[in-house]
Amino acid sequence: MKPTRLFAAALALLLASPLCAQDPVQPQSPSATTTAPQGRTHGRGGQGRQIPSNFRVAGVWQQVQAYTDSTGAVQDMYLPVWKVLQGDGHFTNFVMTYYKAPAFITQEGDFRVVSDKYYSERTRQSVVAPELVGVEVMMEYTLNEEAGEMSLRFMLPNSEQPQTERWRRVRLEVPQQLRGGN
Repeated sequence: MKPTRLFAAALALLLASPLCAQDPVQPQSPSATTTAPQGRTHGRGGQGRQIPSNFRVAGVWQQVQAYTDSTGAVQDMYLPVWKVLQGDGHFTNFVMTYYKAPAFITQEGDFRVVSDKYYSERTRQSVVAPELVGVEVMMEYTLNEEAGEMSLRFMLPNSEQPQTERWRRVRLEVPQQLRGGN
């Protein structure tokens, strides 16, 4: 995906219009087009249509990992790994390695929300896991919209242990820890 296309996709997420979220590779089953819980609507002042399932998880997400610091307190470490889930059913994962290297896309493909508990990713291209190209991986997700956090649990092909990941939604705001004077 070219940088201008990725920028346009991110901009489209920010300006999300009430598009019908469809997976271009696989038509969604009727259960995949469920709407958000009652009262969750798209539009100002709660007016408008219900938010399609893809829009509930759509956004820019940063991976977070818990660690124990030197005092024994558990802290969150923000990893340089991002996931962009677009409302049209496309996803892109990318990383920034360090200040002397450019960011790069690690994986891209399509996703579809199957239910309020599961979504799947089908990888089209991957520079880190070529064995996933063309493979559909079912993700069990827990979405805490108020906290802006999503937890994933999934099995990779030929793996005996489930994988878990935590993601925080990237918001249009200056994080509290970066604000001066507080």
